[in-house]
Amino acid sequence: MFRKYVAVLTILMFEYTTALVLHKPPIIHTNHPYLNIKENSRAGTEFVIIDASSQTNDTVTITTHDNATAARVFLFPTRLGINSTYRVALKKIPDREDERTWYLTFKAHDNHGDTSWTLPLHIDDENDNAPLFAHDHYHSVVGYGLAVGSKILHVTAMDADEGPNAAIKLLHEPLPCFISLVKIQCF
Repeated sequence: MFRKYVAVLTILMFEYTTALVLHKPPIIHTNHPYLNIKENSRAGTEFVIIDASSQTNDTVTITTHDNATAARVFLFPTRLGINSTYRVALKKIPDREDERTWYLTFKAHDNHGDTSWTLPLHIDDENDNAPLFAHDHYHSVVGYGLAVGSKILHVTAMDADEGPNAAIKLLHEPLPCFISLVKIQCF
């Protein structure tokens, strides 16, 4: 009876250790918490290298994990095997006014499993939008005897850019008839 238990215990231990080897997915060694890229960077701009290795001596492939990532980036293999390396380049031109951050998810795969990695790609704002007036026309009537420095017109302009790129400066250009015309100047 003792031999029967030893045999069962041995078989269970063999199955357990085999399961540990069979379920070891690849390891992604690239570990950026996030990256930044300039708005309007050209398609084809490379911005990260992904390295992955197999724990079970299989060939590792890296792919995009979802359709959103696949629509935004290209993957170029530079080394394939137990240790694989891929370069990631832009397919879509980033526009901060559309999205501030892209969450790119990649998957490393071998015969023993998958490992996913998500890279937040922050898009840095570029001064690429002209300011816009809130209204096409402004009209004001100024009464006689109004004190110098009195407010006679409120003009509003907006810029889709952010931070210092959204700064708007209003300039007055006097005309020959002493009426001031407002002009927007971007920095």
